[in-house]
Amino acid sequence: FVSTRKPFTAMKSEGLRAAMKTIGNRAKITTRVYPHKMRKTLGMELRNRGVDIGTIGEILGHAGTDVTKEYYAQSNPDTLRYVRQRHAA
Repeated sequence: FVSTRKPFTAMKSEGLRAAMKTIGNRAKITTRVYPHKMRKTLGMELRNRGVDIGTIGEILGHAGTDVTKEYYAQSNPDTLRYVRQRHAA
C-alpha cells in the first residue's frame, strides 16, 4: 500500500492500521478493525463455504496444516449444513 500524501512512499503498519480504523468508523462497524482481522475473516469465510483445511492453509500462507486446524477446524451448525447441502446435490 502507498501513502496518500507526498512523497507517496510505502505505507507503514501504523498508517495501514489507521486507514482501516477510519474505514471501519465510516462503515459504522462496531467491532475493532485491524489487518489480522481481515486474514481471520477470510479464513472463516472459506471454512464456512466448505473449503478444505489444506487449501485454507495454502491461501493464508501457513507453513503446515497444524496451525490452520487449530484456528479453522471447528465447525458450526451453518458450516455443517452448507457442506451437507453442497455434497448432497
